Amino acid sequence: MKEPARSTSDEPAPDSAAAEVDTTLLDWYRELSLVERLRAASRAAATLDRLAHAASKNR
Repeated sequence: MKEPARSTSDEPAPDSAAAEVDTTLLDWYRELSLVERLRAASRAAATLDRLAHAASKNR
């Protein structure tokens, strides 16, 4: 199996990109209770479903 070609562009290396991640959202998520996490996940899934439906050609 062939390995994907490495990019020679000016893209940052994965380790340097990870150092720039804003952890605000992760901190917020850790503060939620289990029920709040499930509720947030359900709302996000419903939003993604609506967006996918709106973007589809077969409306």
